Amino acid sequence: MAPLKTLGILKIKGAVMNLFYEILKISGIIYIFLYIIRVLMSIIIGNISEIASGSHSRKNTSIHEFSKKNKYPINGISVIIPCHNEEKIVKKCIVSVYRNKIDKANIEVIAVNDGSTDGTSQVLKSLKKYYNDLIIVEQENSGKGSALNNGIFNYSTKDLIMVLDADSTLDSNSLQSNVDYFSQNSSVIACASCIFIDKYRKIIEILQYFEYMIGSQFKLSEKAFNNIFIIGGVASVFRTKELKEVGGYDKGTITEDSDLSMKLIYYFGNKDYHLSFNFNSISYTPPAHNIRDLIVQRYRWKYGLFQTLLKYKHMFFSRNIKKYSISLTWWKLPVLLFADEVFVIISPFIFIPYYLNSITTNNLSLSFVVSSIFITLVIIISPIISAKHITFFQKIFCFLLSPFVTIFMYIMVLVDFLTVILCLFKTNEIINKKNKKSTWDHIER
Repeated sequence: MAPLKTLGILKIKGAVMNLFYEILKISGIIYIFLYIIRVLMSIIIGNISEIASGSHSRKNTSIHEFSKKNKYPINGISVIIPCHNEEKIVKKCIVSVYRNKIDKANIEVIAVNDGSTDGTSQVLKSLKKYYNDLIIVEQENSGKGSALNNGIFNYSTKDLIMVLDADSTLDSNSLQSNVDYFSQNSSVIACASCIFIDKYRKIIEILQYFEYMIGSQFKLSEKAFNNIFIIGGVASVFRTKELKEVGGYDKGTITEDSDLSMKLIYYFGNKDYHLSFNFNSISYTPPAHNIRDLIVQRYRWKYGLFQTLLKYKHMFFSRNIKKYSISLTWWKLPVLLFADEVFVIISPFIFIPYYLNSITTNNLSLSFVVSSIFITLVIIISPIISAKHITFFQKIFCFLLSPFVTIFMYIMVLVDFLTVILCLFKTNEIINKKNKKSTWDHIER
């Protein structure tokens, strides 16, 4: 009897395990397809909206020809570059600004050196010899937000302000593109640029290249639905009047860009005024070079995002529909916090067992094919708008790598998972606003 009883228990355990793996398999497939639909719909809607607005055709238009069509004249753009220990990379940044195809009378470049302890000051002074109008501001180490506010309130004189990280560079048409964009869109008070990863060689860097490229397509769909709520720190552009009106950057969060974005929406709303995305304003930023740096970077972003969402929690489900769009306050923000982040937590518990089971049972073909098709479609659709910025060889490179990138993309899922878990351990600190620093957190360069 004992052997029969043991055999029965083993059969039950086997049946339970088979049921468990079937549930994982079905959950994994459902998630993959839902994710595909979400991404593809976002890309399609964003691109159709961009085509309908006529923005896609402007990339082939002469800058000077397009400038003549401006409805609301702009007197120029101030580029503020906050610096802290940037001796290795600030020269490349500033040179890229001055190489822009724009009347130099319409720009002013302000480099704010926030108490650097390396040779940043000497590099800036050497650049002054070549660019006489370069404005160099020296201040005691006070944090990035303080450096930006110093440039904004004490030195900028143009109608627009671009905030440019010292480790990033601009495409040669970026500045004029932003002047034209704001001239054509009087309701836009802040605008994000299209960011590409510069110099990707390692697997982790290539993953970020794909991630940023797909992310730019998401921005197009957010723009179409008036859902943009974060204007990133790289080459972000603001109307000077409105930026000064809200008091510039606050110092209470560690991600000053997301805080300022929500601050602008809180103050002006997003019905009569808009945060937008200029696909033709191209900038380049370096990737995190290893897993550790990537986790540190994304943890900072996630922590700052939670700080910001908590700070402006009263905007969730706002009844002030005259000021805020329903798509933002009743959909985008709640889904971001209560759905997306929750799924980030549970996703590894779906994917890891699912793929381990698929590998051990030699049944990886379906997930591999579906995921590969997804990435390939993204790469095929993306260049419809971005053909000017992605070369033919880059497209071939992306197409050939797409199946392999699909597999390694789950590294990004795990990184996102770890950052959320780390933030959960800091819940008390976030809720009680114990971390109010606005300091410099550089990754390896």
